[in-house]
Amino acid sequence: MHLPKLKFSVRPADPVVYLRLSILAFSTLIAAGLLFVLYHDFYQTIVQAETVLVLKQEVALKDVAMELFNKVKDLNTYKQSALLPGIIPDPFASEYNSAPETSAEASTTTQVINDEPNL
Repeated sequence: MHLPKLKFSVRPADPVVYLRLSILAFSTLIAAGLLFVLYHDFYQTIVQAETVLVLKQEVALKDVAMELFNKVKDLNTYKQSALLPGIIPDPFASEYNSAPETSAEASTTTQVINDEPNL
């Protein structure tokens, strides 16, 4: 039993084949993008909404100490506020405490103050 020999010839593809393949590839990309958007934007949102509803039902069973809640809220607001009490002085300003320019002036300006009475 002999198998017939198959002859394959390489010939240039028809431009219509390229057009059909490009339309198929483009349609596949559009369908994949549509599925991703539907899953991410609609399905995940519905699942999150159902989770929120379940959590709201569970949380409502416990009472909240409003006095403690208000204290914590006020403390948090105080920590996050950016209000300053006034103008902050420049820590690098040297107009009041200027250093002497030479070592001769430094030795004359340094004085020892002795407030203790001599016995």
